[in-house]
Amino acid sequence: MGAAGPAGLVGRDRTWQQAVAAVTATGAARRATLLTGDAGVGKSALLAALADHFAAQGHRVQRATGTRSGTLATFSSLRDLLDGLPPAPDLPAEQRDALRAALAATGTPVQTGLLRLAVRSTLEAAAEDTPLLLALDDVDRLDEDSYDVLLPLLSRLPDGPVGLLATCRRDSVPRELGPVTDQLDVPALDDTAARHLLEATGADLPGRVREAVLHAAAGNPLVLVELARSGARDVPVAGVLPVPETLDGVFARDLAGLPPSTCRLLLLAACGERDVLLLQRLTGTDDRDFEPAERRRLVRLDGGVVQFRHPLVESHVYYAATAAERTRAHHDLAAALAEHPDRAALQLAAAATGPDAGLADHVARVADGQRRSGRPLAGAVLFERAADLSTTPADRARRRLDAAETAAATGRSAWVGELLERVGPDSGDDRAAMLSAWLDTVQGDPRRSARTLLDLLRRRTGPVRAGAARSLGLPAFMLADPLLQQEIAAALPEGDELRGDPGLLFAAAVCAPDAAVHAAVVAAGTDPGALRHPVTAAVLGAAASVLDEPSLAAELLREPVDAVLAGRAPAVLLSAPGALVWPLFDLGRWQEAVRTAVANLEATTLNDAPNLRAHAQAHLVIAELLRGHRDRAEAARADLAHHVPLSPMGRLRVAWADAVAAAADGEHERAFDVLAAVLDGGLDAGPDGATPGSSHAAQPQSLLTLPDLAAAARRTGRLERARDLVARTRAPRAGRWLTRRQELRVRAADALLLDDPADAVSALTPVVDAEGAGVWPLEQAVLQVELADLLLGVRRPGPAGAHAAAAAETFERLGAFGWQRRVRTTLRASGTQVSADVHDVLAGLTTQQEQVVRMAAAGLSNRDIGEQLHLSPRTVASHLYRAFPRLGVATRAQLVHLLTGP
Repeated sequence: MGAAGPAGLVGRDRTWQQAVAAVTATGAARRATLLTGDAGVGKSALLAALADHFAAQGHRVQRATGTRSGTLATFSSLRDLLDGLPPAPDLPAEQRDALRAALAATGTPVQTGLLRLAVRSTLEAAAEDTPLLLALDDVDRLDEDSYDVLLPLLSRLPDGPVGLLATCRRDSVPRELGPVTDQLDVPALDDTAARHLLEATGADLPGRVREAVLHAAAGNPLVLVELARSGARDVPVAGVLPVPETLDGVFARDLAGLPPSTCRLLLLAACGERDVLLLQRLTGTDDRDFEPAERRRLVRLDGGVVQFRHPLVESHVYYAATAAERTRAHHDLAAALAEHPDRAALQLAAAATGPDAGLADHVARVADGQRRSGRPLAGAVLFERAADLSTTPADRARRRLDAAETAAATGRSAWVGELLERVGPDSGDDRAAMLSAWLDTVQGDPRRSARTLLDLLRRRTGPVRAGAARSLGLPAFMLADPLLQQEIAAALPEGDELRGDPGLLFAAAVCAPDAAVHAAVVAAGTDPGALRHPVTAAVLGAAASVLDEPSLAAELLREPVDAVLAGRAPAVLLSAPGALVWPLFDLGRWQEAVRTAVANLEATTLNDAPNLRAHAQAHLVIAELLRGHRDRAEAARADLAHHVPLSPMGRLRVAWADAVAAAADGEHERAFDVLAAVLDGGLDAGPDGATPGSSHAAQPQSLLTLPDLAAAARRTGRLERARDLVARTRAPRAGRWLTRRQELRVRAADALLLDDPADAVSALTPVVDAEGAGVWPLEQAVLQVELADLLLGVRRPGPAGAHAAAAAETFERLGAFGWQRRVRTTLRASGTQVSADVHDVLAGLTTQQEQVVRMAAAGLSNRDIGEQLHLSPRTVASHLYRAFPRLGVATRAQLVHLLTGP
């Protein structure tokens, strides 16, 4: 291509080709692309040209543009983006209602999760017959509600032929978008391209002036075109000025001579309210008053909304007015917005010329009202404005903390971090420390979180001390550090104060488990009132999981997890989906566990919780290992490498699953080495700062790995080494209370470490047959295989076959294909007839495709599947469309036959 460039653009050949490739990418390369660069460099022009190009190629193009002050213009950008698109025809009623409420612009609170699904389904339906391009200009300036809903589209594009391009100034990229988008820099034009662009303007400039224009523009297309269009009057001959200053004279001439009514309309629009009818009612004008500005290309009216030619034009209109004129405009808008107190408060805040205690109080009251009425995003924005208006450092810090707490309720942890940075480390408000600790935990530094909370625990009394103790439960569990847990345990209250506080019970379950704590958790968790309060249910469910009560944990956690995944839960519940996955694994409900982990990956991405996201990815690694899909496990583990490092507890659990998978494949040396490394503390070195050798072996959860270690040692001749590791692991718990599960696992390890096979059989049999052992089906079935092999060693094939057959039945029910293959060897050795070779017909699918296929085979509709997996029905249909050819089926009936047989 020549210098004229694609679609009439100059000097953009390379950037154009990269953007086109991004839109047309498929598979893993298919991501949202963010065009970044300096103000005026041509991001919007490039986006518009790309949109026109793809429209000419047959794409449907949907566009939206962010505006400077439209922060609380509820869903205005979303309405622009969906303009002309009918709702997906198969939307569930509650999603359809959420979409209607958002598009109606009534300010009615909307459940974000339902709206996200409705928007995704609507876009996927639009792309069903025609490729779709979403073009978001100035994405950092979208109103908060729209931005929150559109974040999922930026992190995971809708299924089908859908591309997404967005623009943003390089210095304004929102933190949440960094990890989930590909960023394509739009550079300044080189000298050759700048000269071609200047020629293309048709400006007849003398040579000296032409060179001055090129020098002043420094490759910035907007500056170059505007200077040339103005005849280069007053062009700076020496030095390169900032873009707005360079263009001040140009824009001032554009405004000169406009009628007063037009200037008034432009100023009101620049104050952040773009609704044409609102502006006309306020000023007593009509469309004719906009025409002079339209003729000069300062603005255009689009769908009843005022659109400035460029954000810099808007900025100039606003700052060209006097301070008195701007103040009057903001006050007039506030009066006109009396029925919208949030937007009116923003206008009053913008009218302030400095700190104003009375106004700060008013804006804070409105913020609190928004928070209480179910609009935390608006509340957080207004609290932040109230802080800026406050007259004392203490009030500013307090209101920024109000904003941070409210933002935390939406899960927007990046925003919370920015607010805490403005509060500073010396605010003296304990809320800052508590919020910082929460932020550190979800973003990947539980060690720092624990240090912050321990400091509060040591220095404070009363509610602050209790709050710190409650909050310490999660980082203490993740870190698996006995010294930390001992210090927390020493600070916990006893008696009724402990039993009556779910948060303290969770901390006690992690740091000081005993029979009394266990009884208190079970009593509180089985109280019918627990399920009525999601936070209480989630905390008690996590405590029940730690105390090896998986059925109770799953029951308590289900509703809070559904609330998180649907986007209607406070941020304090963000860890609930990860807490639910483990009792589901324990109970053998593996498909449900994987569904939860898959949905949690998106929830933790949207909420900028990289630590929780890493653990969600680890859960997928563990699921594939347990099922014997080691190739898929390695692929999931490769994805895990892109996340923040796992906590010690996360690494412990992945290592255990790795050992179980190795044992299923007969790799007993590997199984032993992996578990020995864990119990020796070999995994403790890392960014969490745990003390080497002090963590895993001292944890009650480490007791659960001992039978697997002992079994691997028995098969590799390393019984003495295993006995030493088992003794060191058990020592910290000697004489202390153990859960029923831990007791059974310790007894199983002791049995497997006996030298004489007959003695081992005698000791292991009552463990395998113990009442309640079947609560943990995988653990019981693996021990049944070990017992069967021991029975074969003492020439008792009949009982061996019975135990192996029972194990085989469990492995088949669980979908543990590695262990299904392993147990066949034992069955044959016992003389039991075995069926054909085990083959997982779904092994070639992705994890999410497998979930969809299994649910479809169970008779669920696309809508039902979508509601359970938090996917749109269109996404479900897309997964089935891709999976059916791989499975060699064409209908659901054939799918059922494939998975269940005749």
